[in-house]
Amino acid sequence: MSNAAIYLRLSRDDGTQDESDSITNQRMILYQFAKQADIRITAEFLDDCISGTKWERPGFQAMLQAAEDGWIDTVIVKDLSRLSRDYIRTGELLERWFPMHGIRLISVSDRIDSYNMSADISASLRAVMDDWYTKDISRKVRAAIYARQAAGICTASRLPYGYTKQRGTIQIHTEQAEIVKLIFLQYVTGVSFSAIARQLNVQGVPAPRGADTRWNDNSIRRILQNTAYIGILRLHTTERISHKCDMKRLLPDTEHILIPIPPIIEESLFDKAAERIALNGRRKSAGHWLSGRVFCDVCGSLMTVQRENASFRLICGGRKRKQGCSNPSVLAEQLIIWIDNELRQCGIFADTRILQRMVQSVRIDRDTVRVRLSCCRPTGPELTELRELLEKRCIPADTT
Repeated sequence: MSNAAIYLRLSRDDGTQDESDSITNQRMILYQFAKQADIRITAEFLDDCISGTKWERPGFQAMLQAAEDGWIDTVIVKDLSRLSRDYIRTGELLERWFPMHGIRLISVSDRIDSYNMSADISASLRAVMDDWYTKDISRKVRAAIYARQAAGICTASRLPYGYTKQRGTIQIHTEQAEIVKLIFLQYVTGVSFSAIARQLNVQGVPAPRGADTRWNDNSIRRILQNTAYIGILRLHTTERISHKCDMKRLLPDTEHILIPIPPIIEESLFDKAAERIALNGRRKSAGHWLSGRVFCDVCGSLMTVQRENASFRLICGGRKRKQGCSNPSVLAEQLIIWIDNELRQCGIFADTRILQRMVQSVRIDRDTVRVRLSCCRPTGPELTELRELLEKRCIPADTT
């Protein structure tokens, strides 16, 4: 008798579309099938509210590890879309990974059993359709959001510090607005980012990200550079590079959607702050290309680059100033490897010179790296280098 595992998955989109895909119904269907087929269920793996386009699902990865360790020899799913909505990875599982590890895959609703070789073509076609379905849903959702934004409707899930929404109308938050005015007035009179942040922390003023966080250089800079405070709220400033990952790229100003809101400060005060920021510039420490681009995802502070003999190390500014941040430092070489791995998962392969042009900002903590890409594309010699690099790796060079 085989040792089988059932795998259950539900994303938010699935849950609102079809009750038959609920976790309860999936489990009932799979146990009924196993009983009729005389298959013993020895394990159950579950991912709830996680998209099938994501590969790093806890339950899914635990199932693969159990298969690799030899604890299970059969995997049963309700349908192939539960396994994955990425047809490339579904094909990799069906054609290589499962056979290589001696795993039998059964998709009940699709009537697919990997022991039945005639089902291979059907399985591949279904994987392609599942992937297309997710891409189509993603496109429709984005189109609906952009249409609402173009109509002047604010779709932001979180408003800038100093604003609140009442019955669909954006209004000024009186207490926070006074803090915004104070930040601008102090900065134009010569007070530094860190000094303003330190004063607000001493006074016990809650930071924009919540009462459990502290003010820092980056939160002060974001406020000083946000045009919302002169009555211009910018939407559609970023977009996901693919429906298969969460990585985003910055959009040029010409693609931003501007929504008028009540101003908090005068435009002349905003311009003075912008002039001082431009005059001071962003300090480049140690001359490394990552300087000024990496932020701590624990406290929000800029991570500074320090030279250590022949290498470079990034250290959280909040930790250096002893503000209670526990995010550990990281070698620049290691961070570049992590960035490269994140981009590869989204189908982007590039050497360090091209990365320097593509990476706009990076946020890191102990376990995750989040990369935001610039909207610029390589031109001239860089374009030639990129095409040659992609050709060597047999990847279509879509750089138009």
